[in-house]
Amino acid sequence: MNRRRGCLILCVTALCCTAPAQEGADGFVTDFTGGVEIPLVKRGDYVLRGAALVQYQGKADAVHIPEDLGITAIGDNVFAESHIRSVVIPEGVTTIGARAFFDCYNLGSVSIPKTVTRIGDNAFTGGRVAEIRVDRANAAYAERGGVLFTRNFSTLIRYPAGKEETEYTVPAGVTRIGAGAFSGCEKLVSVRLPAGLVNIGDCAFYGCESLRAIKLPESLTGIGDEAFFWCSSLRTLTLPENLAGAGRGAFYGCEGLVSVEIPASLTVIGDDAFSECGNLTAFRVDRNNAVYAERDGVLFNKAIGKLVRYPPKKAGSTYTVPGGIIRIGDDAFEECKNLVSVLLPEGLTGIDNYAFYGCTNLRSVKLPQSLAGIGRSVFYGCESLQSIDLPALTPPGLGIWALTHSPAIIKVPAAALNAYKNAPGWKDYAGRIQAAED
Repeated sequence: MNRRRGCLILCVTALCCTAPAQEGADGFVTDFTGGVEIPLVKRGDYVLRGAALVQYQGKADAVHIPEDLGITAIGDNVFAESHIRSVVIPEGVTTIGARAFFDCYNLGSVSIPKTVTRIGDNAFTGGRVAEIRVDRANAAYAERGGVLFTRNFSTLIRYPAGKEETEYTVPAGVTRIGAGAFSGCEKLVSVRLPAGLVNIGDCAFYGCESLRAIKLPESLTGIGDEAFFWCSSLRTLTLPENLAGAGRGAFYGCEGLVSVEIPASLTVIGDDAFSECGNLTAFRVDRNNAVYAERDGVLFNKAIGKLVRYPPKKAGSTYTVPGGIIRIGDDAFEECKNLVSVLLPEGLTGIDNYAFYGCTNLRSVKLPQSLAGIGRSVFYGCESLQSIDLPALTPPGLGIWALTHSPAIIKVPAAALNAYKNAPGWKDYAGRIQAAED
């Protein structure tokens, strides 16, 4: 069970949300994007809006975009998920849109002419492109070994997913790994990053499932959202001393990670950063970190008022949350399958979304009287949960799907039985709510 999602799913969503062009009797095409009718001209297999190619309707394996179309831009998604094997982009094109060649699994190589000055995000993501060639006279982009860079080689834009090599060394001088740069490169086992690298972009190594070794340089200050999403073979990871932030889902699904050491400099850790890291046994936090702390391998905020993340593979079947904790964070115990029992302290006021999601062996929970709110899907999928005890006379707030796929009997004070059965959220589980025995 998991809540797997990510950048490539967002790309597919973008494709699904692109309104199709429709041909009219007058030979024009109407595009309903944004709810406004815009006349589009169809010339052969190509649909144009002014000087922009916005749709390709042909079936050819080899596409040679005619120069006499006079286009200056290839729009977003134009060739996405098509079966083309080759494409010739004519001189005069200055822009290649976002996801323009997304998931073109038969496309072996792409040649970028000298006139191109802008390439959108994920233009060549997905698929099996093995080589990206760039005209030497191009002032904005360059290539080395079939890999796409900015002209000054400061940013690596795209490493082709179809390359056969299992190892790659990023050239010296590169300071940024672009968004989705290595996404879907399933053959890569090792990537060596240069000294001086400052930033790793969103989804940079998304789905590199064979990647086992990567050393992050000391110069690195930022890791983007889902940068190492589902790098399930990654075994070791040392976060460098200058790292300031790791984005949402940065290491989601890195099942091979056993422990994580958080340096003093790392003060921003995004939601889901370590979700689905099922073999994680401990967090270690530098004592000088101003935002985070750890106690017995469990990650907390510095004041030990919020439990941020419990390692899923931590030894022991019972855990007592320390006194003074007032909040259990999003996903804090997600997929902690070793846990049978968790003892929560009085004074706790909130349990956030997905906090105990998928804790399949959790059997019983006693919620403190101080609890004011329970987020969405908190006990979702806790299939062994037999009982939840609530001593409070006033029902705490309850988010949607909080007890979905959890068979627990809900035990409440007899004096509050009707209050719970009629309270928002709780009334969805009225058949399971019983008066607690004295």
